[in-house]
Amino acid sequence: MKPKDKEATTYPPVVQQPQSATTVVITQQPAFAPGPRPMRVTCPNCHQHITTETETDCLCVAHFVCLALFLVGLCVCSCIPYCMDSCKSVSHHCPNCKVDLGTYVPS
Repeated sequence: MKPKDKEATTYPPVVQQPQSATTVVITQQPAFAPGPRPMRVTCPNCHQHITTETETDCLCVAHFVCLALFLVGLCVCSCIPYCMDSCKSVSHHCPNCKVDLGTYVPS
């Protein structure tokens, strides 16, 4: 047997596949503007359509007005600031995942 001559090894041409473009769509929820009453929104944490649970808390101004009314002799009227909505902040929570969604503070 004769040794074979070194033949040039040829490889098939490399065909490059076109890169597929991946499009990422980011949807942003409109800014949640809490109000004084429960609201229908989509929770940003659990992504469920919910009606927010609300919890009210008295602002510092209510305590100051109460003290001022008491000091000037209007003891009976000193509880009025605790009944006024303008002296309360309202916190909104998701009823499913309990995340805090925002707080309404009257201006």
